[in-house]
Amino acid sequence: QLLTLLATTTTTTTNDNDDNNTRSLTPSPSSTSLDLGPNDDDGQQQQPERYYFCCIPERRIIPVSIATADVLAGLGSGMSIRYFPVFFVQNLRLNPVVVQALYATSPLLQACMMQCTQRLAKTMGRCRVSAMMKWCGISLMVAMILTYVWDCPWYVVCIVYLLRTAVVNSTSALTKSVLMDNVPRKERGKWSALESVNMFSWSGSAALGGFLVGLEGILFNFLCTCVIQLIATLPLVFLWSKESIEGSPTTTTTATTATTDQEQPLLTDNKEDKEKDTQAAAEA
Repeated sequence: QLLTLLATTTTTTTNDNDDNNTRSLTPSPSSTSLDLGPNDDDGQQQQPERYYFCCIPERRIIPVSIATADVLAGLGSGMSIRYFPVFFVQNLRLNPVVVQALYATSPLLQACMMQCTQRLAKTMGRCRVSAMMKWCGISLMVAMILTYVWDCPWYVVCIVYLLRTAVVNSTSALTKSVLMDNVPRKERGKWSALESVNMFSWSGSAALGGFLVGLEGILFNFLCTCVIQLIATLPLVFLWSKESIEGSPTTTTTATTATTDQEQPLLTDNKEDKEKDTQAAAEA
């Protein structure tokens, strides 16, 4: 019995040693897996983020482009917007009453043009319509200068001015909607602060416009405004290749849903509360 007990103990010890050796030789899954990059919550490998111009991530390219276009357009407009009354009074010899009538009519035409651009944006895309309207406004600015140089009647110059102002300013709602649709909800306040930057840039660029007026005259200042506004359309043209991202209703809906996923339980609770209130009112 003693010999049998010793033989059994020896056999058990040998099997334990073999199991330990086998475990040490078998590689663990964690040691054999290659580090292929960060994974998302579902365990799938995430693609590396793409960068534009070596510094702008792909998820930021649309808001950065829109903000750049708005700031440049604001700089260009600020150079000349303060000097249109001077142009009307000194160059066209208009009565101040006529000048104020022009400024009263301009917002009405601008509101009408905004309705037209919003309808065009549904079929052509917001960035395309914004860039094309900017180009039309630049062309009308050049036409206003030419009608003055060619000694056309003053009312022709004023009509071209009204059309130019309405067309150029009719795209502000489109660009702002593109900006808000492509930034997270918690960052919309930061991007909206660019509007204050544009207002400040008007004052700074007005000083530059005054320098150009004193240097070469008011018409030269208007031409410089056209050049800067033309440069401001380049970021919008760059976004034409991403029209499927910023212009399609499906993608916009998806982006809006993605930004409000965290708020969905709250919205569901509100709906349930409303249904309960409705049922209680019906029972009462």
